[in-house]
Amino acid sequence: MREYFATHMKDERFTPCDYRLVNVGFDLNHTGFDVKIKRIRKDYYLFCVDSGRIIVQNSENNYTVVEKGEFFIYFPGSQQYFWHDGGSKAKKTWVHFMGSEMDELIKTLKIKEGKIILKQSSKAQDVLSQILKENISKSTGYEVMSKSLLLKLLTTLARDKTSTKALSDNKMYGIMMTIIDIINQNPHISNKQLASTLNMSTDHFVRVFKNFFSTTPHQYKLDIIMNTAKSYLMASNLTVNQIAELLGYNNNSLYFNALFKKCVGVSPTEFRLENNKEKEKRTLIYEKHKEIEET
Repeated sequence: MREYFATHMKDERFTPCDYRLVNVGFDLNHTGFDVKIKRIRKDYYLFCVDSGRIIVQNSENNYTVVEKGEFFIYFPGSQQYFWHDGGSKAKKTWVHFMGSEMDELIKTLKIKEGKIILKQSSKAQDVLSQILKENISKSTGYEVMSKSLLLKLLTTLARDKTSTKALSDNKMYGIMMTIIDIINQNPHISNKQLASTLNMSTDHFVRVFKNFFSTTPHQYKLDIIMNTAKSYLMASNLTVNQIAELLGYNNNSLYFNALFKKCVGVSPTEFRLENNKEKEKRTLIYEKHKEIEET
């Protein structure tokens, strides 16, 4: 089930030179599945993640993870493509607004389209909640109060935003390197298990991983297994069956053989023979050089 609430503002006095709220509301996805939204609007769309996470995709197919307490703003005319991560039961509060005065204010406050990371002490989330409450209660003068709170919200965002894109990147870098450590220790771990450690759905985890490392988790795990297999074949006297068991293919050496040949181009036995031939060549070259030096 997806809970959704929105209230539309009607202001007959609005002119193109003025500004107003279009609507404000919240939605909560606790279906366990992704809820995707793709659209283009003519107004500003500002939302704050109250819980879980929202995944935003831009026109270049890069992904931004907006987490609890973080804001994201779309400018008029931008393609909006985002989805609630079903695994994290995402909830967000949002507001649409428009007007040329808003254009000037956004420019003056130097608010840029995209994710807005705030100081921990910021009250911006509280101000957005106040706008929502005003529009739910519809007390006398709620329209005027809402417009006033919108100005306060944007000013608070401008004052409390941090230049912490690097901090955000470092945070994600640390998280993904932890995932890499987990995979290195257990290359057979499933994507579902990895996604659950980040409280993400499996599909979103795969997208974020690929965006970060330019390869899929499956391919990365396969590369680790194949590189480890090559090391064993080159530096040990273990049989192919023994290597297969060490790599987690218990009683399934035939599958390991087929997988290795598919990835490397030759069978494990052929790879070892070729490597031994190369070693013998290098040994002969070294011995010849040594003989020349001695004479």
